[in-house]
Amino acid sequence: MKPFAALIFTLSIVLCSSCTTPSPEAVDLVLDYQEKIVVSGLLHSGDTIQNIWLSRTVPPLEPALEENTSIPDAMALLTVDNRIYSMQLQPQVKTVGVAPERIDKRSLFRVPGLIAQAGKTYKITVRWKGMTAEATTTLPPLPPPIDSYRFTTDLDGPIGVQIPVLYASFKPRPDECYQMVAQMKRKFLRNPFELITFNSGRSDIVRQENADANNSISLKIPNRNIAISEIEKFDSLYTGDIIFYAYDMAYFDYQRSITRRTNDIVFNIPTTNPKWNVKGDGIGLFVGVSTSRTPLKRKV
Repeated sequence: MKPFAALIFTLSIVLCSSCTTPSPEAVDLVLDYQEKIVVSGLLHSGDTIQNIWLSRTVPPLEPALEENTSIPDAMALLTVDNRIYSMQLQPQVKTVGVAPERIDKRSLFRVPGLIAQAGKTYKITVRWKGMTAEATTTLPPLPPPIDSYRFTTDLDGPIGVQIPVLYASFKPRPDECYQMVAQMKRKFLRNPFELITFNSGRSDIVRQENADANNSISLKIPNRNIAISEIEKFDSLYTGDIIFYAYDMAYFDYQRSITRRTNDIVFNIPTTNPKWNVKGDGIGLFVGVSTSRTPLKRKV
């Protein structure tokens, strides 16, 4: 499963800063409002370049509905290897597995047939209503090899409940940040409503500055969806993978700014802005990611 339902980006918050009863602060926000282009895109190494979500901001008191924020008439260009590609609006599709069924009305763009490649730098330029927004990202190579991993237990949450955790070690590279997800598949369902495949836990996001003196990082992956008693029997109960993501550093800067923004609130209003890598008349995040999978076993 790909990330960034995570960039995933908290854009619903960006598009509509307030959907509650008007307050004096909200009135000030309306007076200060400036329309901007919003870019939300993740380039997956080895995948077709698609699902680049282009939209616009709306005033804090206006509902951030897809039909209000979409900008299907935007002109979007993608530059790589000194070649410029015109991006195309993707057809609207029905959402899958959602009841009631609905049409996805977001203005999503793509470059048909163009595959994102590790090591290459991509620049997006979006023009709409006299505004121009730009962003650049370099796709990292495949994540570094996982040197080792181990199951254990550790404290979780503010009250310190013991849960199963994975620790996975690797040697980071400069100008990249990393995250791991433990994805499990249960061999035998305990009840008919149980998911066969599920993400059991997600690590924090780290970079090379988090490494020890030997340039090694041991990432902690909480596993809240399996029981401690199942650790010893893991190989007979589950199959699984460690999904390892290597992102452009812009993703780390964004996530760190979101954490600071959450902790820096006065009268229910954040006093700092997210650190976007979209420049000019736009906001948002446009980053590259490469992914690897390591089969997960209790005894290795």
